Amino acid sequence: METMNSDLFILKVFRWLGYGYFHTIEPEGKSGGLAIFWNQHLHIEFLYEDKNLLDLEISQGCKRWFISCVYGNPRQNLRHLLLDKISNIGVNRMAAWSLIGDFNDILSNKEKIGGPSRVESSFQDFKNMLSTCDMHELSSTGNSFTWGGKRNEENGFNVN
Repeated sequence: METMNSDLFILKVFRWLGYGYFHTIEPEGKSGGLAIFWNQHLHIEFLYEDKNLLDLEISQGCKRWFISCVYGNPRQNLRHLLLDKISNIGVNRMAAWSLIGDFNDILSNKEKIGGPSRVESSFQDFKNMLSTCDMHELSSTGNSFTWGGKRNEENGFNVN
């Protein structure tokens, strides 16, 4: 998941939680950074990695599945690069697969409160990636607000 912390800090968390293995990608300043922890009963093969994506094949005995850990670019005009990369992976992936993390994107204006509304076309790249990969959002319960803050002097909240 996105860490926003240095590898040194992640190492402290890793030791405190008691996992057997970890892999990180350093953040750029206070933005991004990815980390994954696992134990020895899992075999993990790193298929692809960069500052926005860890694509993993995980196996345990005869079971096999994929997980992609995502940190979407905070700059909207650059998000399509990651979404295209995920789409290219998803076109040929037929086994069980989960995408987890922070895409820094939403599917509609209904998923946000505050700030200016986005034009409908601004959601299309994210929607296309989900469709291409045959992905479906898992429902959840509890507080749907995942962050709140100020951007361009306006308060804003995103909802998942």
